[in-house]
Amino acid sequence: FHTEADLGRMLSHRGIVRAHATYQFEEENWMAMDLVEGRSLESALRERAAAGRLPPLPMTMAVGLALLEVLRYCHTYEPSPGRLMTVIHGDVTPSNVLIDTSGALKLIDFGIASTSALAELYEERGVATKLQYMAPELYEDGVEANPLVDVYQTGIVLYEMLAGVRPFKA
Repeated sequence: FHTEADLGRMLSHRGIVRAHATYQFEEENWMAMDLVEGRSLESALRERAAAGRLPPLPMTMAVGLALLEVLRYCHTYEPSPGRLMTVIHGDVTPSNVLIDTSGALKLIDFGIASTSALAELYEERGVATKLQYMAPELYEDGVEANPLVDVYQTGIVLYEMLAGVRPFKA
């Protein structure tokens, strides 16, 4: 929760939903974030699948380009000039991609994001994700996530948009 809140306040990109404040109420943590009017890519894909249709190719291309742009920003994030802090989202899935009413993409849920700078701060490391989207190299013990994990997950999302199914069940 605290990693997600810190990243949500630090990262400033039109394709990332910002966090503004955290609160604790009755032993539960709450986060105030930007309101995104729209829906998840997952719900859009589900609706199209129910109608027996795939997303149009231009939409798939737009999602892919927007996701890669956001991830480039995360992977090359500089909190101050010359200080690189690579942020690996680690959970790039249709449920974590929002499409607002204007068609703009917003990446959410940095709850399992990994970055060496925050890892030192919180003494946490690594990335966990939904198995259907997990990069094969993460199955090995001791292998640390790198930006290619997010690129791999983006490829799975695009495959799902183009084929109408995930390439792997688990």
